[in-house]
Amino acid sequence: MSETAGGGASVSKGCWTSLFGILAGIAETLAENGISIFAISTYNTDYVLVKKESYQRALDILEQEGYKIVE
Repeated sequence: MSETAGGGASVSKGCWTSLFGILAGIAETLAENGISIFAISTYNTDYVLVKKESYQRALDILEQEGYKIVE
């Protein structure tokens, strides 16, 4: 992991069948709190990258919004 990497966590909300729009929900929530993201979508999953200095704050905000955080 590079010096600028913030770490990694798995984020989910609700059951997997309700994941349509989860990336949009995460992006909107973080944007409303002034946190920029870099999103990567693949066939199997989505990745949301945030700057190292925003990492813990992003996790805290998502958890407050009801997302389950698994580090």
